[in-house]
This record gives sequence, C-alpha cells and structure tokens, in this order.
Amino acid sequence: MKNKTKIISIVLFISALTILVSCQKQEAEWKGKIRLVDGVAVVKNPKEPMFGKNAFSLEEELVIGEAEKMEEYMFSQIRDIAVDDKENIYVLDLKESHVKKFSKHGKYLNTIGKKGEGPGEIGMPAFISITKQSELIVEDPMNRRLAFFSLEGDFLRNFSYAKMSIVKVGFDKEGNIIGGTVNIEKQVYEIRKVDPEINFICSYGSTPLPLNPQVYNPFKPPLRWALLSDDTVICGNPEEYIIEVYNPGGEIIKKIVKEFQPVDITQEEIEEAKKAIPLGRKLE
Repeated sequence: MKNKTKIISIVLFISALTILVSCQKQEAEWKGKIRLVDGVAVVKNPKEPMFGKNAFSLEEELVIGEAEKMEEYMFSQIRDIAVDDKENIYVLDLKESHVKKFSKHGKYLNTIGKKGEGPGEIGMPAFISITKQSELIVEDPMNRRLAFFSLEGDFLRNFSYAKMSIVKVGFDKEGNIIGGTVNIEKQVYEIRKVDPEINFICSYGSTPLPLNPQVYNPFKPPLRWALLSDDTVICGNPEEYIIEVYNPGGEIIKKIVKEFQPVDITQEEIEEAKKAIPLGRKLE
C-alpha cells in the first residue's frame, strides 16, 4: 500500500450557478450589433456588460476530498475532470496515472487505469474526455496514444497518434478526431480534424507560435475549443475576446467579438511567474 503521507488531499468543488439577475436587469436592452461580413454573421458586443458585473454567483454544492479520510478520497495532483450523462464525476490524477470515478453525490465508485506502458496502463495522463459512445478516453502523451475505457472501468483499446502530436481530443459522429496540434509549416497552433488514420480533413481556429521557442510567456492565453453535439466546433481566443463558430466542414459561420480594455500585468504576477519557468527557457 502506498504511503499516504505522500498523497495530497485536494478539495474538488462542483458548483452550481445561482442566477441573481433582477427582473429590472432582465429587461435591459442589448446594445450590440450583428452584421454580415463575407457571408459570416459577426456579433459585436459592447464593452459594458448587459446585466452589470454581478449577473450570477457560484454556490458550493459538493466537496470531494478530505485530509483525514480513506485513500479512495485522496488525490495527489488533479489534472482534469469529466462528467457523464448520469452526472458521475471522473477525476484524472496526474501523479498516480489513474482516474477515480465518483457518483453525483460524491461516493467513490472505482479507479480506472494504472501507471505503466501495457494495455490498460497509462504513462503520464494529460486529459480525459467522454465520447458520444459513452467511452472514457485518457490522453497519454508519454506513450503517444489514447487509452479507451468503458465507463465501468474496463480497458477497451489503445489508439496510437505517433504520426501526429494532438492535445485535448474529441470525436465527431463519424469517428473523426479533433484536437490541438502544432503546424510547423504555418508556424501556428491550430485545431485540426483528422480521420482515424490521421489523414488531414480540415482545420478550425489557430494562434501564432512564439517566434523564439526558448522564450516563455506565461501570460499568453491558449486557444480553447469545444465540440458541440451537432459536430459544430467553437474556438475561443481569449487574447482578443473573439469566439468563432465553425461548421463540421471547417467553414466559419459566426464570429462573436467584444470590446475590451487590456489589463496591466502586475509586478506581483510577474514575480509569481518566475517561479514556474520551464527548464532552458527565459521569461518574456
């Protein structure tokens, strides 16, 4: 049995949104504009929010993890979280290389996967996701593959992506793979769709790669994306406050933008960032 003193207990909050919008605010008039540009609907939101600064608040609903409890409720380093259609909660532990499953009420159900390189084993997990076919995917960059499990915890198969480095994957209705990857030719980080044989189909949003790979900028926000149930892909660029909506074929159909005022980085934030500079790189 592993040494419990090495296990860090982490509190996991599953929060509910409590809407605090008053009837008066709900009647507020939207002051944005929508126009068609080259066949794309562009939605422009003003700088000032429609419902003010306090449109909603977070209310604690469930806590998983206690310092003085059974090992099943302890975590070493939480990396990612997923929730299935029955509201079961899956917690990926990076250091332990496994996934713990809890009921929607926080009861421990089982542990999925273990550290290693064989079938059903995980080297260094990065992300987890649940497919439309009710399968749990664990991304394992160390072994350059995806590990598929049933939601009950049975190992199903491995999928190698050694031909292309992808991050945070999703699967559309046709079984095609969508994920983030580096395009060296274009010098961008992009969201790309490939078929099960890793053949390119189309790309979605992208952001430029750093001009100097030895430079580390901890304040540059990463490109985020989401795959919807109809295979529509949404990409968000937080640096420019732009959300782009793409159809399954990779064509942009809507763009949502917002006026904003950049916020200065404080000296305190810079000093904190210096503590986490990757080896061999310098802070920008």
